[in-house]
Amino acid sequence: MGSGKGKARRAQTQNAPTNKNWGKFVEDSRISSTNVYQYYLGYVPLYPSMKEHEKVTQELFKDAVDLRMVKLPPLYGIESFKFAAVEKQTLRGVSTKIEISLKRRLRAGAANAFKGDSELVSIPYKLVDGATMADPGVPVFLNRLVTAVDYLLMEAK
Repeated sequence: MGSGKGKARRAQTQNAPTNKNWGKFVEDSRISSTNVYQYYLGYVPLYPSMKEHEKVTQELFKDAVDLRMVKLPPLYGIESFKFAAVEKQTLRGVSTKIEISLKRRLRAGAANAFKGDSELVSIPYKLVDGATMADPGVPVFLNRLVTAVDYLLMEAK
């Protein structure tokens, strides 16, 4: 069940702050010391690729939905979103960003769904090498992810 290969039972909580929900999920599942990549990919890459970053982000998003950290409107599901990991040149060097967009924008009562628009949200990918599921950076990244998705869905709600 769920995105963590069924190894851990999802905690069912109400809409509470991400840190609290995530902490309870990690504690109840007894995965505090498990590496994030090990949990979601089944292995720990020496140098994670952009595709591996995307996969971890998608799986974290699935958990955020399962844990009710984000509530999707009736017309949308997890598969409604596209996640792309990209490297961006900054003044401090190269940084990894996650670009989040809707595959298709939907409206209740519309005869047809219209093609996804060009709007996307870019957030920093801040999971450090060796991060465990209990790492404080995980709920911070989840908060950014949830905020980005909420922004993309503003018109749909």
